[in-house]
Amino acid sequence: MIRSSNDQLPIWEGPLPATTARLGATLVLPVPTGNRSLLGPEQAAQYLGQLQRMMRASFGRAYEILLVPYEEGRPADGHLLGRLEAVTNGHPGSRWLEGTHPGPGSAVRAGVFASKGRFVMVGNLEYYYEPDFFIQALAFLRGDRSLTGVRANRRLPDAEFMVPVNLLSMVYRRHLLGMLLTVIWGKFFDIGISDALSGAYVLRRDFALRAFNRITCPWFLYGTELAILARVNGLRLHDIPAHFAMEAEKSRLRLWGEIAKVVAWTFRLAQRTRRAEYRFLRMNGNRLTADDWGLSPGVNEGILLLARAGLLKRVSILAEGRYVSQRLNELKRVKGIEFGLHFNLTCPEAGGTFPSPWRFLLQWAIDRSRSGHGTLGRVRSALQEQLGALRALGIRPVHFDGHHHVHAVPGLLEAVSDILKEHGIRYVRTPYDPTLWVSSRLGVTLLGTLFKGAPGRCSLATSRFLYPTPSDFEDMNRFTDRLDSSPEAEVLVHPAAWDDIAQAAPSDPLRKERVEEYRLLRLLALERSLLSGMESGRGSGWSRLGGRSRSFPFGGWWEGHKQEAIKALNGLPR
Repeated sequence: MIRSSNDQLPIWEGPLPATTARLGATLVLPVPTGNRSLLGPEQAAQYLGQLQRMMRASFGRAYEILLVPYEEGRPADGHLLGRLEAVTNGHPGSRWLEGTHPGPGSAVRAGVFASKGRFVMVGNLEYYYEPDFFIQALAFLRGDRSLTGVRANRRLPDAEFMVPVNLLSMVYRRHLLGMLLTVIWGKFFDIGISDALSGAYVLRRDFALRAFNRITCPWFLYGTELAILARVNGLRLHDIPAHFAMEAEKSRLRLWGEIAKVVAWTFRLAQRTRRAEYRFLRMNGNRLTADDWGLSPGVNEGILLLARAGLLKRVSILAEGRYVSQRLNELKRVKGIEFGLHFNLTCPEAGGTFPSPWRFLLQWAIDRSRSGHGTLGRVRSALQEQLGALRALGIRPVHFDGHHHVHAVPGLLEAVSDILKEHGIRYVRTPYDPTLWVSSRLGVTLLGTLFKGAPGRCSLATSRFLYPTPSDFEDMNRFTDRLDSSPEAEVLVHPAAWDDIAQAAPSDPLRKERVEEYRLLRLLALERSLLSGMESGRGSGWSRLGGRSRSFPFGGWWEGHKQEAIKALNGLPR
């Protein structure tokens, strides 16, 4: 089930895609179920059959066709789905993806993430795009390694339309409206193209995964985001003339609805582009630190999976947590992970000696005002016990921080720095993020402000600090922008693979937020694994590429170049 908040795609919750290809190509076909396809059920079914024959001739058995239904508009009568299901039954390369999607952008993302092909091809059952478009696009990609993808463009001089005569006037007016939209988007985004909404693409796998990891529009405007992503990140999408047909036109009500979406999303995309949120993740020295190991099984599982994915640099451990030993040996075997003490005074379920942060702050302040040492003695004793518990677990901590940031309470670090140095700890967290002054974390920011000079006075190292907010974890683009804007910073996260805090630690306020952090962080790990662009475009499925599809209704420009392109394709090195 795909849920959309404020008309924006939510963070992906399903299984993560494989970063390596197992097939030559995947064809993703979003299927409109809420509105009648502009081809009609019979023509859409014939078109699907042609696409199946084209894929079989081009790739043998090394391909798949994924049909992803989406609902947009009035309820469907089921005739279109019935005809398409009849075509896919008995065809081993075709399968339907389950799920509910509000629009084609959401459906295509699901198809891309489920794909196994080295090349991801996106079709469109709203219109008939000549199947040879995909063969031609693959030839371009195979011949030019600098290309990220190829897109069908309906506004190029050699593009061909095939529509009934009675629709020519409406189609022409919509074509002019599209040209006007192109001019407007050129002013806003500088994407340098004349058609971002054709819905027909062939993309290299690594770009497809990274791009649809960032797409936020569930509707047809995902194509504009795709163009922006390519331009912002210096990647090339090549346009070739579209040759397509349609038997019906969209209703006026639907067109007005789409115009409203265009207006709303144009301003939204412009704002995102201006803030540079569409930049892909860069390797900029961020050190992601996961707190609260030992708090619950769900927390441990989330941290372990992210550590194995290579995303985490540090793990901060609740030494006396009830679940501290659970899967700890597996975590210790992950290369490159640094361990720290997550000093706990305020979580009773994990050995804390105070019932809440406020009780500790009050008692600490009272003792300091009266020059008392009772609370200080409890703090030093708790620190010694927790460091001893880590040693017993075979952990030598190299950094120090506190649950509820208690380590940053004024005067505490100076009072325990001798113990830290005796145990070889030379790094301490400074919980000061200047972006949080106007937020619900004002208290943490005040603590960090008062604490900033303490590490230097105690001859302990520290670094920049980034504390993402819950809203940051709702949007992959915003989160990565914050990472890229804070190089060499310690980034604090609290992931959990599932929510079991109510049972494991009822006093802890972070519940579903931990799961939301985990969902985004695993997508961040996916993008990080794709940074090197591991897909080279070679592999299974290519040996048969170049076979012809059958019974295409178009002649014209492509007919004059088809044999030339296929000959060049077959002559390329494999």
